[in-house]
Amino acid sequence: MSSRHPALRLRLGLGLFVMSWLPIAQLWIWLGDLEGDRASELRAVIWSIQVVIGIVGLIFAGAAAKGVVKSVGRRGLPKALWVMLRTGRVPDAVPAAREPTPS
Repeated sequence: MSSRHPALRLRLGLGLFVMSWLPIAQLWIWLGDLEGDRASELRAVIWSIQVVIGIVGLIFAGAAAKGVVKSVGRRGLPKALWVMLRTGRVPDAVPAAREPTPS
């Protein structure tokens, strides 16, 4: 993955992170009609794999956010990430939320 595609990194990272939260272990146990120690072993293996997938997803999404925060700033990051997620392109500059001016 090149650093020229931060929107793809963000989407891939969030997709992997969401996938790591799916109840895949329970589905396999139910489909295989497993019980006892076999079910516990399978659950531990699948959960371990899902944790690794989630961490990899966070690394991808974090790499995309790191590049964007340099251009839009910390306050503009949430809006910039939302635009990237929705449109697939990196915004040049996203205006930060205005602070109230003293009267």
